[in-house]
Amino acid sequence: MRAAYQAKGKIAMDAAVSAILPGKPGPQAKAAAKPAVQGAKPADTSGLTRVAAKPAPNTVAHWKMTSKMLKEGKYILRDGKQVIFNGR
Repeated sequence: MRAAYQAKGKIAMDAAVSAILPGKPGPQAKAAAKPAVQGAKPADTSGLTRVAAKPAPNTVAHWKMTSKMLKEGKYILRDGKQVIFNGR
């Protein structure tokens, strides 16, 4: 008797799950590959003036700058001008 209930129980459970979940999720379609970037985007230099020589330390307003700006060669001068120097 127990075997009969186990067989019917499995069939009933499969039917209930199939009604709630219509099908097994198959393998997901892979997204199309993005084209490779041809180099990095140029840094935003709007509002910055390019200079040929690195500004003297006594002309730079260090308290207005971040470490990221220093790494990028961007400086804020004491008179308020913003300059960029890329000659490393």
